[in-house]
Amino acid sequence: MKRLLLILLLTVGLLGLLAAPAYAAKPAPTWIPEYNVPILIPPFGEGVWAENTDPTVPPTMDWLVQASYPADPFYAAFPVGRDAFVTVGYLGSVYGQMLRVPSTIATVVDITGPDGFHQHWDAADTASYWTGPHAWDEWWDAWLGGPPPGLFNPACQAGVYFNHLWLPVGPFPTAGTYHMYFGQYQLQPSIEMIEWWAYGRPYHYGPEDLNWEIEYDFYVE
Repeated sequence: MKRLLLILLLTVGLLGLLAAPAYAAKPAPTWIPEYNVPILIPPFGEGVWAENTDPTVPPTMDWLVQASYPADPFYAAFPVGRDAFVTVGYLGSVYGQMLRVPSTIATVVDITGPDGFHQHWDAADTASYWTGPHAWDEWWDAWLGGPPPGLFNPACQAGVYFNHLWLPVGPFPTAGTYHMYFGQYQLQPSIEMIEWWAYGRPYHYGPEDLNWEIEYDFYVE
């Protein structure tokens, strides 16, 4: 699971949501996932989910399980009949574009299951379910294993901001096999000032840098 987190952080860097260069840092509110809600996390891999159950305990990677491969030691079926969310987080350094994530990233989610269950969200549907720019605070330090990455030049006075999709997809009413499709597509070029690649300068992303999808079965019990 630690290796999975490392892959996620690198993926977040590649997918990081970015903006036209309005460089002044802005204050941002904090945000964390709701407690006692199971969460599907497609960027972490097939069937991966977690639940934040105790606000007094810092998050750990031990929360991560997966519902796609019963023989895996981290397998746990997704709970039937409960509220559920799909989430994905992006990191970026320019507040304005982080604010515009819903219109610059097309996000599509499609889930099918037993007894004709079908939920579909196209880009227009998911656009209203983003948190907006928020801070990476101590909770995220614990969850993701340390502080956020730095900027290539702190003097540029940009910030480091998260934005999360928080999409209600449950409850899944019947035990059985469900199928998830999750896709995201960058619609505009962008500039990033987080020092992911040690270039010592802003990095320019094109739409080809953020076109990805994942599709898998997962089990609900």
